[in-house]
Amino acid sequence: RSDSQIKLRGLRIELGEIENIIQEYPNITKAVVIKNSSNNKDFLSCYFTANKKIDINNLKQYISNYLPKYMIPSYFVVMEKMPYTPNGKIDKKNLPLPQDFVFLNKKDYIAPETYLQKKLVSIFEDILNISPIGINDNFFELGGDSLLAMNLNMEILKISDKVTYQDIFNYPTVAEIEQKIISIDKKLMFRKIENLSEKHLAVLQNSKKRYKINSYNPKGILLTGATGYLGIHILHEFIENSSATIYCIVRNSQKISSKDRLKQKLQYYFNNTYEDIFDKRIFVISGDITENNFGVNTEDLQNLSNSIDIVINSAAIVSHFGNYEKMYNANVKSVENIINYCKNYNKKLYHISTISVSGLDLDSEYLIYNNRHFWFSKKEPQVKFDESNLYIGQSLENIYIKTKFEAENILLQEISNGLDAYILRMGHLMPRYKDGKFQENILDNELINKMLTFINLGFIPNYLLNLPLEFSPVDDCTKAIHKLITHPSKSNRIFHIYNPDFIKVSRILNLFSKSFKQISILEEEDFLKRINLLLKNYNNKEQIKGILYDFDANQHLYYNNKIKISSAFTNKYLKKIRFFLA
Repeated sequence: RSDSQIKLRGLRIELGEIENIIQEYPNITKAVVIKNSSNNKDFLSCYFTANKKIDINNLKQYISNYLPKYMIPSYFVVMEKMPYTPNGKIDKKNLPLPQDFVFLNKKDYIAPETYLQKKLVSIFEDILNISPIGINDNFFELGGDSLLAMNLNMEILKISDKVTYQDIFNYPTVAEIEQKIISIDKKLMFRKIENLSEKHLAVLQNSKKRYKINSYNPKGILLTGATGYLGIHILHEFIENSSATIYCIVRNSQKISSKDRLKQKLQYYFNNTYEDIFDKRIFVISGDITENNFGVNTEDLQNLSNSIDIVINSAAIVSHFGNYEKMYNANVKSVENIINYCKNYNKKLYHISTISVSGLDLDSEYLIYNNRHFWFSKKEPQVKFDESNLYIGQSLENIYIKTKFEAENILLQEISNGLDAYILRMGHLMPRYKDGKFQENILDNELINKMLTFINLGFIPNYLLNLPLEFSPVDDCTKAIHKLITHPSKSNRIFHIYNPDFIKVSRILNLFSKSFKQISILEEEDFLKRINLLLKNYNNKEQIKGILYDFDANQHLYYNNKIKISSAFTNKYLKKIRFFLA
């Protein structure tokens, strides 16, 4: 382990990475970051020297552009000079402890006044072990992180069911959370989404109509997201099963060039860097799709347009929680930039979306005003979501789902205005069918994370046993993508690509128990007793973080069974174009 690597609140942090970012800030000459402890609480402190006065708020904003919130120091101390040991290294033991445990100026402190504010402040203070906390003090700036945010969400759910885990990131102060609780009015949003143009709705309505299917073989492809799990498999599929030339937009990094980064991914997934066809069939373009014209100069962009027929956009941030602005830039603004490119240069677009735009739940207020749209089974409202749907009354509070929904909404409007574009909604991407190869970081997969959590706990509530799970091998999905791209129709613009053969949780647990570990099946009351026992110790939260934000206000694990996904039309279409799995 590196000397500069620490663990803070269950998260592994490389201090050198933080120091390198800070030292790149203008006028900072030297920086060192250490872990301090006070009142049984660990936090990060940054000590720095500079040749000009530094605005700490601007510095923190700069750091947040490159690092997650939990890696931003809670305290910043300006030093006239650093203390050094006799051998010339910074003497970290002699760096002074920050004087103010709460770094915010006392003049900025605003005490809680209302009952709700006082209750929320009490929850903040208990979780962060800091007092006093004002109603405008930022949870994350006080040392909160993603794990503590889970605990905060659980406590707030005891007094209100209107605050989600994602809301902690969007509204990190007591004042903001209070407003979220008392002023929610979603009716306007419903009217706004329902008020779509007739042309827009027609694209959806025509998505399942029979239409002539053509054969099409693109000669040149612009691929975004090529270094991602799906993107790299799309690249491989077209390398192996077409003669197309593929241009990949990849961002440069400080550590590795765009081309070498793509080669590393190819080597990892396919044991082949395709060295012999780079700069012949595979071309790497250093750029950023969140920037206008992808950050590429006009001449290069024009040359690119002369070489490609279609754009395949598989780039996205897939984390379900985090900063909305960052997610918006990656999942919506980038799509707007790609749309503008396709319109300006008359290119066909295939946009990779997700089945998750169907939502994780139906909004109860929408059901009240629109119950004619739903049927009821065992007193539970249900709605089908197929290739002809976009908005069905689903909740859009999850920022990943919200941004992917927004991107589709924009795309459908453009299609209705003549853009030659298609939307491919993907299911849960799983290991390759042929050899079981999975994405590099398995814990980035939300479904796997949840299953591993139950397996590591060794117990699961009995009400989840009949929950159906969807597993879609990534290689089968990319074969289907290739087949759909090479067999388009003018009417059918939306497809659902996933494995329709769902597997119940009970079957997976039985298979796992036979080969590795027995999983106990608990009544809900016993399950909650064990979970609450774990929650009493902060160090145990790492064990259950995969499911912690899935609890509702009644501490019931909620996994949607109201929205029924259908891929019936896509399956018929794939059969018609002779797509068969081995």
